[in-house]
Amino acid sequence: MKYVSCFLSVCLILMKVSTCNAAEFFGVAPKGSPSIISYGWDGFVLGAMLGTSAGYLKYLDSDKEKDIVLGAAYGSVVGTVGGIALGVMDSSKGKKGYGSIILRDMRLGGQLGLAVGGVIGLASCLSSDDWSDFGRAPAWGYIGGAVVGLGIAFYEGPRLVERQESGSIHPQAIIMADSHSKLFPGIGAVARF
Repeated sequence: MKYVSCFLSVCLILMKVSTCNAAEFFGVAPKGSPSIISYGWDGFVLGAMLGTSAGYLKYLDSDKEKDIVLGAAYGSVVGTVGGIALGVMDSSKGKKGYGSIILRDMRLGGQLGLAVGGVIGLASCLSSDDWSDFGRAPAWGYIGGAVVGLGIAFYEGPRLVERQESGSIHPQAIIMADSHSKLFPGIGAVARF
């Protein structure tokens, strides 16, 4: 079991380091432009974490280490396919949109659930001396947090995307010419439709 945990930890660290180095080598992508590969990576990490959590919960009942690895593998594949599908949906519109919100909220919800589950699991372990809760609570926390994040994305996503797409008026300082061709400052409005 400890070899599986070490292997997964090393893989996650290497993925993060390679992502940081790729940004330095290839340059930072323009703001607001969707990258299908980026969505795929976000889905991969989200799926791997969800799959690892589900695999660990199954491992607690079966004592087979392969359940954790299979959970991570299946979760990674499903997450990658889901991330790419969301990326294709957003890139067809030419900007980050609903898919980005779904991946972001599920990731943040899962991380919050993992942290809260870790604190609850640690408190449970210290009070009962049953250390299986130390892994069980964060696993359930990550899964629950990701589900809550998905619900929040469904709630706030349409509003955020609609706000991006709707026309908005912004004040701006301008210089205009009057009827005698003299320039004077003023306040104008810039609108997008």
